[in-house]
Amino acid sequence: MSKEAIQEAVDEAKEHIHDVDMSIVGHVAGLSQAMDELRQGLDKIDECINQRKYEKPSGIGYNEVAHSFVFLQRALAGLQGAVHDKEALISNLVMKSRANSYEEVEPFVHEAMGTMRILTEEEKAENKELSEQYFQEVIKPRLEAVRNGTAEPKEVFAEMDEILKK
Repeated sequence: MSKEAIQEAVDEAKEHIHDVDMSIVGHVAGLSQAMDELRQGLDKIDECINQRKYEKPSGIGYNEVAHSFVFLQRALAGLQGAVHDKEALISNLVMKSRANSYEEVEPFVHEAMGTMRILTEEEKAENKELSEQYFQEVIKPRLEAVRNGTAEPKEVFAEMDEILKK
């Protein structure tokens, strides 16, 4: 096993690494939106309780919060699947490069993945702007379709995965 063999295996898998990376990006964007929607619903419940409007929180909880929680669960499952794909990819590269361990190959893959790099504050701000644009243009319309019953969640997530691969 050599570092050169690991790097060669990683270089050959660049497209697959990119696909996994973009899958993580998409699922993290969905997860961020789900958490935001969940917080908004919980804030509405808190506001009702503070205003002594005790008849309203259960309706908010059964509708907005419940929908947001289901969305959160789906986003978490998608992210878990993407992480599993990354781990499987690394394991395959261990075998291909004849490395001694997963831990030897992992840093090479992480180096090739943008999602594994710690960002500067400037990069975070830029990414936030881009992710908001992506959410408004890609994710939100598809989620609305799911909520309205005009699209199936499985189809929408598959479509978003395809968009991320581009």
